[in-house]
Amino acid sequence: MGKNQMRKDSKRSKLIKDMKEEYKAKTALLKRIEDYPRVQVQVALRTEHGYGGEMLYDNALDKLSLDIEKTALEIATKFEVINPIFKFQTYKEWKAIMITQAERDLAEYKENFKTLTEQTAKAKKSVADQKVRCIDRNNQILEQFSKWEVDMEEKNGI
Repeated sequence: MGKNQMRKDSKRSKLIKDMKEEYKAKTALLKRIEDYPRVQVQVALRTEHGYGGEMLYDNALDKLSLDIEKTALEIATKFEVINPIFKFQTYKEWKAIMITQAERDLAEYKENFKTLTEQTAKAKKSVADQKVRCIDRNNQILEQFSKWEVDMEEKNGI
């Protein structure tokens, strides 16, 4: 066997080893995506969209939704106090300040909800795209192994 043939075999062996490692990594990622889709979306939100919230995205959306409802109800009732604890709660100025603040809060909650909803949709699409890419790449690796006639024991050693 010539030097060139030995180099080819060595390169091919290294390539097969690298492809096996890549296949293992892609398979592990696919398993994580399938087993923990919520977490994978959260990871995508953090890395791609800078969402740094402490809550998982779906819990944050639920909380924002409740905040929107609560604030809208406060505005609708105009902060009518039935049993005031402090005298200032009966002043019209206090009510006006509270309504103004609640209106600002409501606008902010709605904007945050909209932004997080859009980012979540993008993150879910990103995770789905990543899953497709992993499946496609694993199929390419298996096709290449077939072309090279890498025996099944070698492939199963993946």
